[in-house]
Amino acid sequence: MLIRRIVNSFLILFALFTLALIGYYLTKSVLNMQTQEFPTRVTFDKKPYREAYGSLKYAQGECDLDNECEPSGCSEEVCSSDPNINTACEIKKDFPDNQSYRCGCFDSRCAWIEK
Repeated sequence: MLIRRIVNSFLILFALFTLALIGYYLTKSVLNMQTQEFPTRVTFDKKPYREAYGSLKYAQGECDLDNECEPSGCSEEVCSSDPNINTACEIKKDFPDNQSYRCGCFDSRCAWIEK
């Protein structure tokens, strides 16, 4: 009878210790996830660079996250999901200004977006 109580007490203590250990590691991993920076979608308070009639200008390709888009082409004038896009090596007046726009994901499309 005494041995059974000792064994049961040991099993209960072992179970409590195991639960405490699991709780500690879960808490630690959740806190670690909160401090990591993940790529984010662009917020819609910024406006994309558009043609006069409304379509995205110098934009090509689909995306889910900003880091899937990058400036491409000979003059890096196209915001694209394809880094190997070929364009004519010319500089036009209507290219997006890098000081005012950045290449990112807007509404699941790569686009130049206001900074």
